[in-house]
Amino acid sequence: MALGDRRSPPGRLSSSRAGDAITWAADHLLRLSDPEEHNESFKRWSFGDLPMSWPISHTPVAAEYRSRQLEVVIRLARRADEIVHARNPDPEGQRLIDEIIEYAGLAHKPIRRVLINDNTPAMVRKAINALEDNARYRGLSLSVLARTVCDQCYSYNLTRAYTLQWRRQGGKKMLSVERVQPPILGLIVSRSLTGSTSSTGSKHFIPCSTASSWKKDCRSPRNTSRRTRTPPTRRVACATRNLPPDSPPP
Repeated sequence: MALGDRRSPPGRLSSSRAGDAITWAADHLLRLSDPEEHNESFKRWSFGDLPMSWPISHTPVAAEYRSRQLEVVIRLARRADEIVHARNPDPEGQRLIDEIIEYAGLAHKPIRRVLINDNTPAMVRKAINALEDNARYRGLSLSVLARTVCDQCYSYNLTRAYTLQWRRQGGKKMLSVERVQPPILGLIVSRSLTGSTSSTGSKHFIPCSTASSWKKDCRSPRNTSRRTRTPPTRRVACATRNLPPDSPPP
């Protein structure tokens, strides 16, 4: 293994060779806090509160496994002399660990970034020997945070607005509105309407012939004199589509 011999305490791996501790966040261990967690009046849905605004903050995910793993990650990170961020080399992976570092108040510690694109031992060793400053990817992390916060504000405010208006008209259910939802649902509805309104038509095939006027020079293997050959007449079919079922061929 690229990291040397292993021991496996709960929620972590230990490398006896280097004295390093390895832990993980298999998924988001934190979530953005909801508006009612900052202002209890938001628990009651009202047009008077829209649009809502609330501070950006994180809170642990309620799932028991994730909350336990978050405690392990923070405990090990606080004991470490240096933190190495080894999550996926993409924007979401960058943000997933950065939000834990910010939540635990660990940004003052030395933090390095390792970018592993290949999990073979040789490539892992190569990546570990090419650590970078994690601050270099700060912009990538903030871009994910900005998109997530915008999605939350958009979804929460519009869901409440549409649902309240729907209830004024006698509706009972909640109308969920999200950033990705409308275009996906729009595509589904569009395809459904296209299928239900399309009409079938007859296809009439008109035989016709064409003759090519080009000539091709070729040489006989026995005679070097040139011969001229005209290609034979070819027959093609032309089709007219979407005609009324009973219409005669043109």
